[in-house]
Amino acid sequence: MISEQSGKKDSKTDEFIFRYRWYIGSVLLLCIMLSGGYLYWRTSENNELRIMNNGGAEQLSKKIDEQNVKIAELENKINGIATIATTNEVSAPTTDSGDVAGVATKTTANSSPLSAKINLNTASASQLDTLPGIGPAYASRIIEYRNNNGGFKDISEVQNIKGIGSKTFEKIKDLITI
Repeated sequence: MISEQSGKKDSKTDEFIFRYRWYIGSVLLLCIMLSGGYLYWRTSENNELRIMNNGGAEQLSKKIDEQNVKIAELENKINGIATIATTNEVSAPTTDSGDVAGVATKTTANSSPLSAKINLNTASASQLDTLPGIGPAYASRIIEYRNNNGGFKDISEVQNIKGIGSKTFEKIKDLITI
């Protein structure tokens, strides 16, 4: 009996396989193709990552180097323009004796024209007026004090002028000289 039943089962299995062989073959072929496609996709993705890790870093490094060179060139141009601007002679008004009234006549790269100190003994009213806290009235008082007392001996003497106290002196002390 066992052999008869197993024979029937084998014939049913064979009949099922024969009847659906195209479907079974198609599903197996589809599974093989999908697994091959998946493996191909994974290796190509890894290759792209490998290329990006090796060549991409080099390309990025080259771009950064090019940008650094451009920045350095621009800095050199800016420094060249600044050097030309600060080494030119500055013409200042002179007094009757030929002395320069106020600021130095030549600036170098170390001292910009904006940082030149104003000489209290030779500056004009308009130059004194540029100091913070000093207006036309105080500028005329400074000139009057200078003429009456034979000039300033020390920059702190500017505090002897009415209206110029320690707060104003603190603002201008780094901007004036004698």
